[in-house]
Amino acid sequence: MPGATAIALRSYPYSDTHKIVAFYTREWGPVSAKLPLRSNRTEAWCKLPAPLRILQIQCPRPPKSGFVNLNDVSLIGGLQEGTTSPIKAGIAALVCEVAEQLVHKHPQDEALFHFLYRTALLLGELPSGGEANFHIAFLVELLRVLGHMPPQDQLIIPLDKGFDLETLQPAGLSSRFVVPPQEARFIPLISRITYGNMGHFLLNRRQRNRITEHLLSFCRAQDTGIEHLRCLPVLQQLFI
Repeated sequence: MPGATAIALRSYPYSDTHKIVAFYTREWGPVSAKLPLRSNRTEAWCKLPAPLRILQIQCPRPPKSGFVNLNDVSLIGGLQEGTTSPIKAGIAALVCEVAEQLVHKHPQDEALFHFLYRTALLLGELPSGGEANFHIAFLVELLRVLGHMPPQDQLIIPLDKGFDLETLQPAGLSSRFVVPPQEARFIPLISRITYGNMGHFLLNRRQRNRITEHLLSFCRAQDTGIEHLRCLPVLQQLFI
């Protein structure tokens, strides 16, 4: 029976009795499935697909036109049921929204799938209080995976210059995607953030929000496929 390792990205109502769940799978790329909202026979596994959960899905035959008919789902890991942290839920929403935009441009990308898989596991296991810089580390590491993060020797920026996120060169303020000089000097430091060291960066809410805005501008300047994020304003209000 065909099966795949899948990351659930989003679910939305289809009718009074069914919902659609969007997945990104290692074997088939992006696929969707229609699941019943209530069913005695399948109620247990139908509840498993939720944003940023890693699942093993089974279906009678390989997907056609990006749609699968599921007959079994088992949980591997990721965001746990009953997560009470609003910050963790907000980060999961951002990761899923970014992933949904990316998978159309990278329908079967092993490196991207592995990165999202690792991200889901790490966020699910993250202790309370350790979430503050996670979304920044996510965006920085994502740019590395996509091949857009320049080497450190290319990030030497004069103190009186801004930094053009499109050309990756020091620039004046007339460029469309420019980081002003007073903030550009921190780019070499921010580019070093990883999941492993993110807890060592002490940032306040304003700093996190500005860094996030610049990273998303970087994504747009480099044509990654990431555009406006609906969940971002909510996430930005959650940090102290």
